[in-house]
Amino acid sequence: MKKYAVFRRILMTLVVVFIGNVAINAQLGGVLNKAKGMAKGAAENVARKQKEKADKKVKEVKDKATQKAIDKILGSAGRPDCPWTMDEKAGYNANDRSDPNNINTYLWSLENVSDEDVQALRDQMDARMKSDVKLLKAREEGLINSNNPLWNETMRAQVELKKWDTFYAAINQMLSIAISNVSVDNGGLKGVMEAQYLIHHNKGGGVGAFAVGHIGGDCKFVDLGGNGTFLDDEKLNHAKSAVERMKKIKILCYNLKGLYEETGYKIASERFPVLYNLASMYAGVVGAAIEKNTPENIERQPRPKAGSLHSSLKAKALAIAKEQNPNVSDVIIVSSSWDVKKKGAVITHRSVYGYYLVKDQHGTKCMRRAWTQDYQGNGKYGALRAGGVGVEADFYIK
Repeated sequence: MKKYAVFRRILMTLVVVFIGNVAINAQLGGVLNKAKGMAKGAAENVARKQKEKADKKVKEVKDKATQKAIDKILGSAGRPDCPWTMDEKAGYNANDRSDPNNINTYLWSLENVSDEDVQALRDQMDARMKSDVKLLKAREEGLINSNNPLWNETMRAQVELKKWDTFYAAINQMLSIAISNVSVDNGGLKGVMEAQYLIHHNKGGGVGAFAVGHIGGDCKFVDLGGNGTFLDDEKLNHAKSAVERMKKIKILCYNLKGLYEETGYKIASERFPVLYNLASMYAGVVGAAIEKNTPENIERQPRPKAGSLHSSLKAKALAIAKEQNPNVSDVIIVSSSWDVKKKGAVITHRSVYGYYLVKDQHGTKCMRRAWTQDYQGNGKYGALRAGGVGVEADFYIK
């Protein structure tokens, strides 16, 4: 028993020593692993700093080379900022006025932009354009090749000048819609005094004047038929906005001919020398018409004569008219026979024509309308319905 007790104590001692060694080894392993991790981190940190230093040096060398190239081609002023109108994101969509990157959106909201902001954009565009022209000229002369730090800038310059052209082409399109029978001859306006009207009559296109003003005459608003008219508040507000818009266009187009002479770069549009003059003319003519906008300008026409179908269709036609417009006081059907329409040999519908009569503070206005019945077959037609007819202008009767 005594020997057994001694043996057990020896065994227990060995177990304790073994366990202790295991713990010590575990701790030692953790310390070694930690040391290895710290060494690795330190090495990585040194490598990262060395790379950053090398990258910085490369950038400094590259920037220095670029600046030297800029100084040689453009001078110490360097490259001015690129305005959004010449940025690759900018574009032109005549049917969209919601996209902020659309040049059309900007041009159609110019009445809400200050003169100072418009001038600042023009200055920025001019500076960038001059820089682009110099870069491309230097490339043409062999001063910039594919090894030159400015080579990529010349690629951008080509794109930016196209955007610059797009911007002024958009302005030209606005003015082309607005001006009727006016052409450009050798950098000047031709046919201004001979042109009877400065056209614009619809809310969605052109410059939004919603009117027609005489050029070289009394500058009264007239309707599409050439008769004097009076603009109500809604249409007058459109005209006022158009005038303000044209004043800003004048800032954007001032002395483009001088810019061309300075740089040698010509806007793609043929009208580029006279965009300023066209905008000035529009603002002046419509502005004068606004000042003279009075009910006395209204030219009244005789009351339209009723046709032979008037009496039989009037009741139904008037009921339909009042459903569409409660302000209609009467209708006049001027047709004496049905206008039957066919698709090939098949009848599709038939119509009669006339006017809605609407009274306002200026008298009785005639609004052109058509009443139509769809063909149902076997000589029968459906219910009468009403709709508009073309773009014939409304007029007041005597």
